[in-house]
Amino acid sequence: MPASTITVFFATNRNPIGDPPTDFGPLLGPIDGTAIRFGTAEIDEKTLKLRKLEVAPEKLVFDDPTDKTLVLGSQQVFDALKAKMIDHARDTLIYVHGFGYSFTEALVRAAEFKKWLAVQMNIFVFTWPSDGKMVPLMSYPKDRADVERSGDAMARAIEIAARYLQKIATDDRCEQRLNILAHSMGNYALRYGVQGLLRRYHSTLPRLFDKVILAAADEDADTFEFDAKLKPLAQLAQQVLVYHTPRDRALIVSDLTKGNPDRLGAGGPDNTRSLNDKVSVVDVSEALSGDDDATNHQYYRVNTRVRADLRQVFGDIVPFQVKGRLYLPDAKRYRLKKAMPS
Repeated sequence: MPASTITVFFATNRNPIGDPPTDFGPLLGPIDGTAIRFGTAEIDEKTLKLRKLEVAPEKLVFDDPTDKTLVLGSQQVFDALKAKMIDHARDTLIYVHGFGYSFTEALVRAAEFKKWLAVQMNIFVFTWPSDGKMVPLMSYPKDRADVERSGDAMARAIEIAARYLQKIATDDRCEQRLNILAHSMGNYALRYGVQGLLRRYHSTLPRLFDKVILAAADEDADTFEFDAKLKPLAQLAQQVLVYHTPRDRALIVSDLTKGNPDRLGAGGPDNTRSLNDKVSVVDVSEALSGDDDATNHQYYRVNTRVRADLRQVFGDIVPFQVKGRLYLPDAKRYRLKKAMPS
């Protein structure tokens, strides 16, 4: 494809539309949402429109008893990802979207984030069956229920990606890493992905990620206190970063209208004093103007200060050396300053 497109790799447990698929819908896919399809998309860098979609062929059921050849879609997609990682020495970011995204919208949002962040990395989306509608009292409960049922599929997609990339590191001396960013309800999806990994590995989880970013998390504020939530996440990563703001209007609505407890993405973790040392917490409130995002929920991609902070994180600057932050020792968290120091 020409240089004017952004390649987005994807895994999804949505229902396929067509055979072979030409799109994916808002419902759980085959085998109660545990079957995963892999593929690639090309997004126009200028217009952010989908130009091309390729769903990797997959054959796991043998209609002909004389033909027992497995076709794994993951192999084709990760071979292409491997080539990019080795040729361009790029890390890979798994992006997990939030509530109210169609399949195509999830791909486009990932490409947009990569473009705006301006960090050289591969982008890989896990897109769960959100219905693509923003009807809070109807779509929101449906999306949360589908997230809960997508945990095992997400765990498998993460594990396949991580194991494949670890094999690259061994066979090809490729030292590129795997990171993950979850936004909004994508953090609730990540919780169930972590629980799916726990079911596979039991009490001891392997370190699969370098950095895990939890942005505007529509997840419980006590999530790091319980093994059944995100407490095990620190085992999976070298570093975990939580971005939050009490000014997040979308999460205020989530609190008030849906009966949810305090949200991680609003006030941050309930008890920062007991957090694993791998977990850093950054309050972005001071950096928000409201001009770029009236909801204060999309700051991870539209706010220039937050993007500058993220670039330093992905550039391997350790938390206490990231420019533009103020550390608050009593609260054991950082505050993002309104302006970068000169």
